[in-house]
Amino acid sequence: YDNSGKRGEVHWVDDTYPENRYNIDRSVRIVDQMTQTMREWVDSGVIKIETLYGIGILNEPHICGYESGNKYKDVCLQDFYPKAYDAVRKYFNAEETNVVMDIASLGFGDYVGLFEEPTYSGVVLDAHSYQCFGGANHWAEEADGWDKHMAESCRLGSDISGSPLDVFTGEFSLAVTDCQEYLQGGFVTPYDPVDSSDEACSYYNGDLMNYDESHKEFLQKYFLAQLDSFEAGERGVGWYMWTMKVEGSAGPEWDFPTFGKMALSLKISVVVNISVIE
Repeated sequence: YDNSGKRGEVHWVDDTYPENRYNIDRSVRIVDQMTQTMREWVDSGVIKIETLYGIGILNEPHICGYESGNKYKDVCLQDFYPKAYDAVRKYFNAEETNVVMDIASLGFGDYVGLFEEPTYSGVVLDAHSYQCFGGANHWAEEADGWDKHMAESCRLGSDISGSPLDVFTGEFSLAVTDCQEYLQGGFVTPYDPVDSSDEACSYYNGDLMNYDESHKEFLQKYFLAQLDSFEAGERGVGWYMWTMKVEGSAGPEWDFPTFGKMALSLKISVVVNISVIE
């Protein structure tokens, strides 16, 4: 799995569950060790508690969602997440830092009635938002594709506002195709986009400086529409653009420094807050 650091099958959970729960319990132990280290760093002054927004307990466990057809949904929601929450709370209370739970490609509605006070506190959902995979990928080749991306960006705000828990959008980008090098399948060379056609990739070629004005205007509106949704209502509590930097010119729509340099030409004011660890 691309994001696991391991090629091939991961077997974090499979058909041998619940008799075999080795990797789930191992993950809880790792969260415990990681959080203990953060506690030691705070107590010794290596970092300030104000810089620790939350502890993310697992990144993109899609096996609990679409990868299993929700078969293993409760492995996350009823098993691993509660245990990992307890591991974090051994070292930090809710006033100090949050416990960040990846939405696991489930819907916000799947979290209704879960992780609520007073049993739980300081729980934030991490929802990653991309419009370049699956069905949305093909909008890039439709005449009204940009309008569809705008509508979807605005719709997200309604979803977030209706979440039972606070939502931090921990990943999003400006990509509308998977043309960016190595985006799917890990380091596969030569890279052949999984979903996008040669024609689409010819247009969305990553040459941001030479995009036509209508394309730049779309990126401006697309960016701002997403931010509006990610901060919607009382539940939208923040966002990170993914990623900070890509290799070379692999994909400027994924590269925050490149996008920052283009801010003036895109007529966007980008403010970056940097916390200095003393």
